[in-house]
Amino acid sequence: MFETPRQLVRRLRYALWIMGGLFFVFAGLLFAELHDTVTDAGVTFTVHPGETVTALGKRLRESGIVRSAWLFERYVRFKLLDTQIGAGEYRVAGPVTMVRLVEALGSRGLAREKEITILPGWSLRDIAVSMAADGYGTEEEWFAATGRPAESGAARRVVEL
Repeated sequence: MFETPRQLVRRLRYALWIMGGLFFVFAGLLFAELHDTVTDAGVTFTVHPGETVTALGKRLRESGIVRSAWLFERYVRFKLLDTQIGAGEYRVAGPVTMVRLVEALGSRGLAREKEITILPGWSLRDIAVSMAADGYGTEEEWFAATGRPAESGAARRVVEL
């Protein structure tokens, strides 16, 4: 009716072997999913301001960039990046894996940075013209971000010509 200590130890040993086996199977599948190539070509994606990891994961899943939004979200949280992801454009060179994707998210979206030199005497208008010529927005977008520069006599004369 009651199990002997030897039978109890035997059952516990079997249970531990089964649980250990399941753990290794699960760990192997998880490792394979994290390191499996989604695409050999690079991808570019945007994180919108205020976007949550859950919403980002769903959007990346719909785009075909990740296979599992749930696993993506858990992995980002595991890497402690869920509150540190900044809005911006991100580029991941191929082959694209979930690990490389999350590493790119940790880089704070530096894909659109540009080093510029502002020459002495340049006005906001000169900076806006230079940046617009290089494809970084329009002059109006720069003025919206920095404020409209004051009109000087020289600027008025150029406009009047």
